[in-house]
Amino acid sequence: MADAARIVARGGRAFSPDPDTSLEHARLLARCFRRHRSSLPFPADSRAVIDDISFSKDVSMSSGFHVHGPHDHEVEHAIEHGARGMTGQLAVITAVLATIGALFSYMGGATQADAGLAKNDAAIRKTEASDQWNFYQAKNSRQAIAEVAMDLVPAERREVYAKNIEKYKADKEPIKAKAEHLEQEAKDFDEKAEHLMHQHHRWAEATTVIQVSIALAAIALLTRRRWLEWGTLGVAGVGIAIGIAAFLKV
Repeated sequence: MADAARIVARGGRAFSPDPDTSLEHARLLARCFRRHRSSLPFPADSRAVIDDISFSKDVSMSSGFHVHGPHDHEVEHAIEHGARGMTGQLAVITAVLATIGALFSYMGGATQADAGLAKNDAAIRKTEASDQWNFYQAKNSRQAIAEVAMDLVPAERREVYAKNIEKYKADKEPIKAKAEHLEQEAKDFDEKAEHLMHQHHRWAEATTVIQVSIALAAIALLTRRRWLEWGTLGVAGVGIAIGIAAFLKV
C-alpha cells in the first residue's frame, strides 16, 4: 500500500499494473485508496489526486489505469475551448486570406499571360501590315515605271501602258486598305496588352498586400496581441479592395 501511495504522490503519472492484474482489481485498489487516503503516507496536498483516478471502459485487461495530474484539467479545457479564442479566429482568418491570395495570384498570372498573347498578336499584325505595304510599294513602283514608259514610247503603244497603269491603280487600293486594317488591329492589340498589364499589376499588388496580412496574422498568433489581429483585418481589407479594383479594371 505504501508503494502504491508513493507512486500516486509523484505528481499523477500513469503506471501499468502487472499483466496478471485485472481491471477489476485495479478499480478495487483505487476504491481502497479513496477509503484510506487519510491514513496513507503521502503529502496532504497530493491526496486530492487520488480522486481523479479514472479507468477506461473500453481498454483491455492489461491496459492499466491513468492518474490525472493537477494540470491535466487545464490542458483539456484549453484543447476544448481554445478554438473559440484568438487562436481559432486567427486560424480561420489565415485560411480565408490564403484562399483569397491564391485566387488573386491566379488572376495575376492569367492577365499577364493574356497580355503576352496580345503583344504577340500585335507583332504578327505589324509584320503582316509591313508585308502588305511592301506589296503596295511594288505595285506603286510598277505604276510609276509604266507612266514614264508611256511618255517615252510611240503613240501607238501608249494604250498598252495606259491599261497597265489602270491595272496597277486598281490593285493598289485593296492592298492599301488591308495594310491599314492590319495596322489598326496591331494598335488595338497593343492597347489591349497595356490594359491587361495594368490589370496584372493590380492583381499583383492585391496579392502582395494579402501576403503581408497573413504575415501579420502569424505575428499576432505568436505575440497574442489583439491590435495585431485588427491590423491583419485592416491590411486584408486594403488587399481585397485592390483586388476588386483589378476585377473592375480600374
